[in-house]
Amino acid sequence: MIASISQGGGFGGLFGYLLALEKSAKIIGGNVACRSVKGLTREFKAISDLNPQVSVVAKHIALAFAPEDGEIANSLKLEIAMRLLDELGYKNNQFLIVEHPRSDHDHNHDHLHIAVNIVGLDGERVKNGFEWRRTEKILRALETEHDLTPVACSWEAARSLPTKGQSERYRREVVAAEADPTLPTPELPVSTKLQNTIDEVIPYSPTMTDYVARLQSKGVEVRPKITRTGLVQGLSYSYYGVAFQGAHLQGCSFPKLQARGVSYERERDLPALTAVARGEKLTVKIEAEIAPLLELDDLESEIIRVFVRKDPVKSESESSSYGMSM
Repeated sequence: MIASISQGGGFGGLFGYLLALEKSAKIIGGNVACRSVKGLTREFKAISDLNPQVSVVAKHIALAFAPEDGEIANSLKLEIAMRLLDELGYKNNQFLIVEHPRSDHDHNHDHLHIAVNIVGLDGERVKNGFEWRRTEKILRALETEHDLTPVACSWEAARSLPTKGQSERYRREVVAAEADPTLPTPELPVSTKLQNTIDEVIPYSPTMTDYVARLQSKGVEVRPKITRTGLVQGLSYSYYGVAFQGAHLQGCSFPKLQARGVSYERERDLPALTAVARGEKLTVKIEAEIAPLLELDDLESEIIRVFVRKDPVKSESESSSYGMSM
């Protein structure tokens, strides 16, 4: 889930947006009596006026679920919204939970909106310091609890993926090393190494089982996210001890891997992915088995590049903790 949080000095504009006729909004929860824009605005303002010293009184939290999660039941949306409000400290505050359809802005995922009065029913303002960071931690816990697609926290993604400055520095170091052979060749960022490795194995991975097996043979730890009902929600990776969410790499989310030609069939691939989720290793299919898929030159190159063994050499990533907040 991804959250967007904003605040304002009044409620009219917020409710006007949330309940606009063209949005086909549906109220799925709340602790207030009114249901119209004017009525809600008056009801919320009556409470915020209890503390005239607070100028920023309206909070809007938008929650978006991952496309891989499909359609989310309103009961689960309501439970997640209530847990979020409760753990953020809005236990004694007015709130309204609104669902917008997927057709709104052509979304391909479920999403909902929460309007909250920052001033509580007792007239006290809720202390909301570091709220964005706290929200992300709460959402990661809820994803795990309800088998939803995990998303890396913003600070983890920032730590794992190279920044623009790091990428530019690497390019400068490459140019310098090419001009002066005495300079050391710069080290590629781990994320780039992983991206290159994934791009390298995809052409030789007609099935999802082949794809995971080949990555494991190259020292990449793969972690499938599988629900209790056998739905594969995505793949995460760990390389040189650094963890990555598949959706944060280019063309590496579960749906995009299939779009790139890596076939997934439940009966064929789910048992293998389930075994990998338990920490087991797969055996790379020998090249002769996939020869019809390759040109001769590619096949010869692949035989040289891929070292196949039933018990791959343990890599650094296998001995490290996975390190992602799920």
